Amino acid sequence: KLGTEDRQRNSCDVQIADLLTFCDSRGYVTSDQLIFRDDCLTGTRMDKRPGWAACKAALKRGMILVVREIKRIGRTLEAFDAILRLDKRGVQIETMHDGVFDSRDPNKLMLFGIKTVMGMVEALQSSIVTGTKQRHYQQVERRIVSRIVPYGWQRDTARPTHMIENPDEQTIIDRISAEY
Repeated sequence: KLGTEDRQRNSCDVQIADLLTFCDSRGYVTSDQLIFRDDCLTGTRMDKRPGWAACKAALKRGMILVVREIKRIGRTLEAFDAILRLDKRGVQIETMHDGVFDSRDPNKLMLFGIKTVMGMVEALQSSIVTGTKQRHYQQVERRIVSRIVPYGWQRDTARPTHMIENPDEQTIIDRISAEY
């Protein structure tokens, strides 16, 4: 899965090449028909990912699902449940970073649960930042103040329904924008 935040540094082609190299190093047999991708789709909407749906349908008992990181499957409880179901169906799940997932191993299960929750928090954080940025830019574009003045801006004393940049807060906004 290629998330929207990954477009530059981790294209699907780069991820697939890394996974094929990993599979080759393990002696796994691969097939082009068993490579699934979801370009620029969020891991928080499992129902909107045709690559994931095709992958689940193709996986049979004894097969190995290899992913770069567990969060590439998804960052929701639905993804957590799907992975547990695959494991119970006899599909082995292996990540390049965390090894083989086994729901009978309490340490692996706990690690997986923690990573899922961390992914959910990451997705929520991204959603909040994105929504805040969009609202912020809409207000900034129009330079019109509603009830609350966005952080980094202040009311224009000459025109109280308009806003101007607050230089003290703008440096912090610039740092946050650079991070996300």
